Amino acid sequence: MKFSRDYILVLLLLLAAIIGALSHYFFGYSDEDLSGHAWGSDDAYISYRYAANLASGHGLVFNPGERVEGYSNFLYVLIASLFYMVHPDCVYIGCFILNCLALLATLSLFYFYLKAQQIKHGILALAVICLCPLLWAWPASGLETSFVLLIHLALFISADYDSSKPSLLTAIWFCALAGFSVMMRADGFIFPLICTSAYFIRLKWRKGFINVGVVLLFFAIYIGARYSYYGYPLPNTYYAKVTGTLINRIMSAFKQLFKLFGKDAFFLYLLPFGIGWGAFVSSIRRKEKYQPATVPLGPVIAVGLLMYFFYVGGDVFQERFLLVLIPLSVAHLFQHAAHRLHGKFWIAGLTVIIALQFLPFAFNPRFNYHLRKYDRWVELGKYLKSRHPQATLAIDAAGKVPFYSKLPTLDMLGLNDIHLGHGHKGFNAFVVGHSKFDPDYVLEKKPDLIATWGRPTLDMAYGLSRRKYLPYGYYLKYVVNSSPYSRDVNIVDVTNSDFREILDLYHSGYIYFVITNQQTPGRKVRPKTVDHGRLDVMLSRFLKALRDDPDNPALYNNIGNVYAEKGQANKALAAYKKAIEVDPTYAKVYRNLSVFYLNVMKDKDKAEYYMEKYKALKEID
Repeated sequence: MKFSRDYILVLLLLLAAIIGALSHYFFGYSDEDLSGHAWGSDDAYISYRYAANLASGHGLVFNPGERVEGYSNFLYVLIASLFYMVHPDCVYIGCFILNCLALLATLSLFYFYLKAQQIKHGILALAVICLCPLLWAWPASGLETSFVLLIHLALFISADYDSSKPSLLTAIWFCALAGFSVMMRADGFIFPLICTSAYFIRLKWRKGFINVGVVLLFFAIYIGARYSYYGYPLPNTYYAKVTGTLINRIMSAFKQLFKLFGKDAFFLYLLPFGIGWGAFVSSIRRKEKYQPATVPLGPVIAVGLLMYFFYVGGDVFQERFLLVLIPLSVAHLFQHAAHRLHGKFWIAGLTVIIALQFLPFAFNPRFNYHLRKYDRWVELGKYLKSRHPQATLAIDAAGKVPFYSKLPTLDMLGLNDIHLGHGHKGFNAFVVGHSKFDPDYVLEKKPDLIATWGRPTLDMAYGLSRRKYLPYGYYLKYVVNSSPYSRDVNIVDVTNSDFREILDLYHSGYIYFVITNQQTPGRKVRPKTVDHGRLDVMLSRFLKALRDDPDNPALYNNIGNVYAEKGQANKALAAYKKAIEVDPTYAKVYRNLSVFYLNVMKDKDKAEYYMEKYKALKEID
């Protein structure tokens, strides 16, 4: 009867975890940039693009004919290619279903491990991780993270068993799992090596060195295969991401870790390890003798993972590299604290832990659930496929847009480009995965379309200023709605729009730009003719109204606009300045001054200054 009750409770908890994963799939997001990662992470679609080319007979390439390893999950790409063979639309949903199965397997393995270790209150421990929103989020990302979590937990358990109660079966399991880990992730050799610390801690030196050799052998074989196909020992993602100085990367990782503490309550999963280390040091001091059985294996694994996290500078995808610490910390907590706490205190403590796990719903935008999600990059990819089927593209987000558009694509951040990935240009400060770019290289390649974030001055991110792209014949073609919500028109063709119209769109959320060097039929390239008669009538009316209301800043602003359109720059500037004198908080005049200085006076610095003033006043409003 007791087994039956536990069995039902386990099933209910597993069902709760799957409901959580489904909820995140339909309503949640994979990054704080909501409309860029509504239906999966954009990076997942880089892998899907490789899978699509593999399934189509082009090989493991991003662009047919260009061998560069811009993915970091070989085995996962092979799996995704099978879904693509069924139908291109099956890739994301198929990967989501498999990730849900991997999550179920992880939770089940966790529970059976606790039972085998005879840890008290295993059902309650399972409840803690089944009710962990951070675990719910990853199947919907479309990345391989849930599979990696399963492999990592299995590696930890096999290392724990094989180092304490060795057998041929546990040794085979560890080696097989190490092989899967190496093939699943480009950095998949790291965690098996960390797990081999269990053998050295427990003084199983010979077996430890043998397993280290097995892991390195798998890694060496993979390196050889990679080198023979791509010409480099490490993936292009390593060269593109692990850049800058070690100090810069460590500082970046610290910032991300503190962010995880605040937004995701990740301190919950590191605190038990800290307590474990404290208890171990205390026991050593008391007994004055090293006892392998007393060394906490979970905290050792945590230290190893954190060292790797700091070495690479953290990760753009929050807790991804540290996800296995969640089940390990819960197991460690129950293993060392369950027998010490009883009754109401134990239940109250667990209630607090579970409640704190839901803090991301209050502080992390990924958990701002919406009934109708909008993904700008999915929409842009499909739009470019229908409007520009023969074009070439350069873009900073190299996942969904290239996947759905099927256009030959230059990855402006270097993950899928050897020149950029191995180059040295980019930000002065380290930014994970966004530190390498070269605007001159992109423009010299002359892609038909270039897409990235825009600025109110019509400059673009990653060094693509108007001063750089205009001489190459590029002009702003589209602006893309980047707010979390879909609108009647999400991609606006601004070919014949004036600067004020574009600026209005920008401030209403259309901040992702697409420029082109292609000739557009009907594009107005001649200067506008000025209707002086109409402007004179407007000026007369504004001046008359001003006599009745001399302290109205809107009238001075309108007069400035008329003078600017008439080409009388000094009078326009005087009118704008008078509007500010009358009311320094009148926001619209600062925007018009920004436009005036940019287009008429050709003073970019002052244009940016007044735009910042405008934005500051709008935020106050």
